[in-house]
Amino acid sequence: MANRPTFYELVILGPQNLAHGLLTGLILGSGHGAICFDGPTEDIEGATLKERTKSILHIRPHENQFIVDNVTRSLLKKHLKLIESETGLELISDRRVLKARFGFEYTAFAGTYDLQIKKLLDGLPQGVKLVNHEREETVTEEAKGPEGYAPLHDFEVRATGDIQGRIDQVIEARHTLLSHPLVATTEIQLELAGS
Repeated sequence: MANRPTFYELVILGPQNLAHGLLTGLILGSGHGAICFDGPTEDIEGATLKERTKSILHIRPHENQFIVDNVTRSLLKKHLKLIESETGLELISDRRVLKARFGFEYTAFAGTYDLQIKKLLDGLPQGVKLVNHEREETVTEEAKGPEGYAPLHDFEVRATGDIQGRIDQVIEARHTLLSHPLVATTEIQLELAGS
């Protein structure tokens, strides 16, 4: 059985392009199959309320959040003193990601859309869990027939739920659900060690 990767949230202080370039170079130079996600690109919840307040006040305007596998983290930590002295980048937070979650919701007015979304939910990556799933379906017989622009639909389903699991699988699941135009999601929340 292959080892399950361990993930860490790294927050690097410095210009965004420089931080991205550093990680890209480190990953390419290492030759290992790194896993690295940019937090804002993946809509991952940022820092704590205190850290967000500082960011809003522009006290720390260049915080860059990354989610990386343990090998990439080890490479960065191994060369941290050199990286800081040569680039001015500073690692200000390094916490293990225990698990991640996001919420979703959708409203559909046709059974075919409901089936499409159910199929997406059934095909989520193995290892993620669907929790707090609530689904309410309403069929209104008197509204059957051509709808056009109608205030009353013969079929309506509203559903909500949460997806939780390992961060890389949760990101994949979120991309899958967002591929359907009727599904909306929340940002990804992290459960971090020591939080």
